[in-house]
Amino acid sequence: MTSGGDSPAQRPGQLSTNLFTRYTPNSPVNVNATVRRVAPENVVQRLLPTLTEVPRIAGRPTAPVLSLHGLGDLFVPFSMEQAYATDVARNRRGSLVVQRAIRATQHCEFTPTEAGAAWDDLVSWVRAGKRPAGDTVTDPAVVARPDYGCRFSDAAAYAAGVGTRRLYAAC
Repeated sequence: MTSGGDSPAQRPGQLSTNLFTRYTPNSPVNVNATVRRVAPENVVQRLLPTLTEVPRIAGRPTAPVLSLHGLGDLFVPFSMEQAYATDVARNRRGSLVVQRAIRATQHCEFTPTEAGAAWDDLVSWVRAGKRPAGDTVTDPAVVARPDYGCRFSDAAAYAAGVGTRRLYAAC
């Protein structure tokens, strides 16, 4: 046990594994044949359906969801937002999800204005049934536009040089 604690969040090796991961691209080097495979330390906990520290995201929301996602987030890449949209659509739950792209790079780098507007819109949606606006995340032509992510990004953050906003052209 490490001194930092024994929860899965503090010791991800308890649950983390790459035993069944298949890496791509797998050429010119056969990564799958050469990568070190690591089994989870706690196989029983890894397989328990009650595991709460690592929730299963299956694209089946049962309540309204409004997500914000930084376009340059390397911890949780924007492609995960796109995968979620695909899962939600496959499960015919698109009416419960609104997604917004934010022009930032750090994980959860949302300004109070961005987070506040999203919260207010979510509350209005839940209370009054008014579905808020969002961004299209799965259309490559839309995502490739030079102004993508501007609609819900805090313009004042660019003027102030907040966080990683200077890495993006101002909206």
